[in-house]
Amino acid sequence: MSALMAKWESREKLKELEKLRGEDGLAFDEIAKYMGIGARTLHAWRGKSDKIFKALDNGTKALEILLEDAIFKSATGHREVVKITRTYTTQGGDKQTTEETIEEKYFPPDKTALIFYLSNINNERWRRVDRKDIDGDIADKIEIILKRDYTPVCDKKEGNIDAKNSAE
Repeated sequence: MSALMAKWESREKLKELEKLRGEDGLAFDEIAKYMGIGARTLHAWRGKSDKIFKALDNGTKALEILLEDAIFKSATGHREVVKITRTYTTQGGDKQTTEETIEEKYFPPDKTALIFYLSNINNERWRRVDRKDIDGDIADKIEIILKRDYTPVCDKKEGNIDAKNSAE
């Protein structure tokens, strides 16, 4: 074991690794750079040291909880207390005043976050349906119907604007 690896196995450094991953959300290559080593070296250390592996794993679990909470808040909407700074300038432009207020702001639900959340908590019920999930005969019939009902705006060959259903 190298002296540098032993240094990172100290209680303080392990807590620091857990914080870097969990609270700060750093990726493994960013953590390696912070530690002054390469990403491959960090990967090797994770395999050699149970302490380093556990610290990074605990950080990852904490990060997942933070991300799940953020996605849930985005999906359902939430209120948040925010500090708002407004700067006002007089008409002549010679004097500025700054005003800071603390307000409660409402963030409405985000549809994309909602779809993501639902599709991940109950995949069978909320999964997206791809063409491969539809029976082949039905998929072919749907394509035929779509092609049949398609009405071009104009016939490009003839330049005829009234070329409704010209393919028939």
